[in-house]
Amino acid sequence: MDKRIEFAGKGKRISSNGYESELHYYEAKHCEGCPMREMCHNSPGNRRMEVSHNLNRHRDRARELLTSPKGLYYRSKRPVEVEAAFGQMKSNNKFTRFTLRGLDKVAIEFGLMAIGHNLRKLAKKKGNAQKNGQNPSNTDQNQAIVLHFIIFDSAWDIAA
Repeated sequence: MDKRIEFAGKGKRISSNGYESELHYYEAKHCEGCPMREMCHNSPGNRRMEVSHNLNRHRDRARELLTSPKGLYYRSKRPVEVEAAFGQMKSNNKFTRFTLRGLDKVAIEFGLMAIGHNLRKLAKKKGNAQKNGQNPSNTDQNQAIVLHFIIFDSAWDIAA
């Protein structure tokens, strides 16, 4: 149980999207007599671990930024402002993947999804107001729809 893990070498791995990462391999010596072997690993040889020090450095930096006062402020805003909208787009509208490729086309596709999301919200708001016997302001809704189409037009201009 008191075995040390020793450096066993370096290697490279290329991910499916072509990113090349440098890995460091560490191996425990003499695992065959260890009473904790079944709980530790299932491989026929000694326990072997892969470590990407570059990835660990990025994770530490991200953790540092997320736990800073500015990071905590932005994290507190995230659930209120955007998480609900993205969650509804993903689960209710089955929008889990972009079908178009390229930044401009993705911007258009996401803009269309955002417009659809906001139009559904407007329709629901209007339906709830009519159900409660209120007269919703048509000018506010028309302004919102015009704003959405202005945004769509500008996204269309980017792609053209």
